Amino acid sequence: CSQEQVKPEKDPPADIPTTQEEQPKPTVVKEDTTATLVEDTTITLMDEPSTIEVEEVETPETRNPKQKKIKVLVVVCSNGYDYMTKGFDLVSILEKHLKTSNDLDVLEFPYKKMKGSGYHGVYDKKYCNKLIAKVDADILILNRMKGDLSPYENRKGSWGYATKIVTTKGLKQVKSIHAENLEDFSDIDPHVSDNIEEMIKKINEMI
Repeated sequence: CSQEQVKPEKDPPADIPTTQEEQPKPTVVKEDTTATLVEDTTITLMDEPSTIEVEEVETPETRNPKQKKIKVLVVVCSNGYDYMTKGFDLVSILEKHLKTSNDLDVLEFPYKKMKGSGYHGVYDKKYCNKLIAKVDADILILNRMKGDLSPYENRKGSWGYATKIVTTKGLKQVKSIHAENLEDFSDIDPHVSDNIEEMIKKINEMI
């Protein structure tokens, strides 16, 4: 038998690869999933900003003048000398009951300071200018007594009193509480007590 002659394989050309070379893989850039998350700290303002209420502290400068105590001076009784010598003191009664009001500052009558002011016998605003010049008051209370001091003293049914309110600014004057035909001087105190609110109200209206 004739043998086939096997031809040796030729070397492949150099530029033809004998095997399929792996093509270079494209570079894949991965997203950095470790990036730091920044919290959104944007502050959203409300449409209507809240208001802070500040409590106002009252001072003598900011206080309403109506809220200040009204300074009241009860003037010496215009005809009270003879009554005083017998212990009938209308001024003390008026002062006592006016002091029951929280709106009033009842002043003590300054006798030394009032020298030369002619405070005796004053029962009308036209005689008040010298008094006003010597005292820091808002209101003057003028007053007079009624009662029989004759030898038949303490005659029943003859007692009473009368008052006027005068402003130191503007000299406004009004008649105020009064009484007549009381049985005795001792009846004046309860009568003033029963009617003092009327006087206090009028004082507040006049300021």
